[in-house]
Amino acid sequence: MQIITHPVKTCDKVYALIQSLTSQIRQRMEDPKSADTQLYHSETLELMLRRWAKLEKDFKTKNGRYDISKIPDIYDCIKYDVQHNGSLKLDNTMELYRLSKALADIVIPQEYGLTKVEQLEIGRA
Repeated sequence: MQIITHPVKTCDKVYALIQSLTSQIRQRMEDPKSADTQLYHSETLELMLRRWAKLEKDFKTKNGRYDISKIPDIYDCIKYDVQHNGSLKLDNTMELYRLSKALADIVIPQEYGLTKVEQLEIGRA
């Protein structure tokens, strides 16, 4: 929780980092030298861009609020890309990882309940 002093500002930073990431991927796709880059398990830059563009679109709603249910997805995607696609050397991926992990550490337990009673109630729903 020390990383997150203001949750909305942290979401603003995460959103800006996602925008930067999608921009970097687009630039790579336009570069003839890296257009045919094969990523982990034969993923293409186009597919990687689709993943991130969807998260970018879905994370910040049209009214400017954040859909915090997307935080676990953001965390999963950046963790995957840091582990498996680090060879791309995209800027600020570790910062996005750090912030999304901090947010996920707060959001995920609340999705599944903090106590055994809450977990049972959520499981029965």
